[in-house]
Amino acid sequence: MNKQQAFDLFAQKRREFLEFARWEAIRIWKQKGNITVDDVRAEVSTPSDINPVCWGALFNSGDWECVGYVKTTRQVAHGRPVGCWKYIGNKPIYNLSPSGQIGFT
Repeated sequence: MNKQQAFDLFAQKRREFLEFARWEAIRIWKQKGNITVDDVRAEVSTPSDINPVCWGALFNSGDWECVGYVKTTRQVAHGRPVGCWKYIGNKPIYNLSPSGQIGFT
């Protein structure tokens, strides 16, 4: 099985988790601009039954464009390069208002 096949299988088997992580990625990108997987991992816990390698599927869609590479901030990854991503999709982005209601931006 190659990397793309593994990402596709993960997206099929753990669709809800991946959709949530992608939604969080969009939210984080809206707040800070270009992001890395480290930014998303800081906000979304990896379930114990998921191999962390599967985080590679996060930006594996037509909604993101890699704009460069930076060193990971995760100590266990020993400074390896990770992609820096820009959101180019067109999904509606939601914000929570102070009153707790969801609104479009």
